[in-house]
Amino acid sequence: EEELGTSLFNRGTRKVELYALVTGHGAETSQCAEFCNHSHFFAVNSGMERALRFPMAQTLDGCRDRVGEGVVPNQHGTWYFGRGGWCPGLDVRPWVSDLTADVRMGMENELRYRVSVGSASLAAGRNYGNIELRAYVVYWR
Repeated sequence: EEELGTSLFNRGTRKVELYALVTGHGAETSQCAEFCNHSHFFAVNSGMERALRFPMAQTLDGCRDRVGEGVVPNQHGTWYFGRGGWCPGLDVRPWVSDLTADVRMGMENELRYRVSVGSASLAAGRNYGNIELRAYVVYWR
């Protein structure tokens, strides 16, 4: 869990957003971070939980179906399978969620984060692969 500093929520802030870039990449036998639906949950204070999910990661044609959006077709290997957050040749699109309603301006705030693979929380000692996550809290004035 991360804590949002109080100094950044001042009187001039009119909007607060979470901006996240997430991709999964296989690094073990089942390559689950790449080819399984991993879900990321974010919440501020006692506000509602916002979820970023990748159900297309479990599909046979998830990336093939996106050729019209920029996926590079006919690469070697499994280019056509759906993946967790990316496809070959396609840019990684940011996920943006408005946090404004849950932020207490001028006060201390708490940002909570958890992750699951499929419908289960992560189990200690198990290698799920690699999840690359970059998340930013953006303050608009």
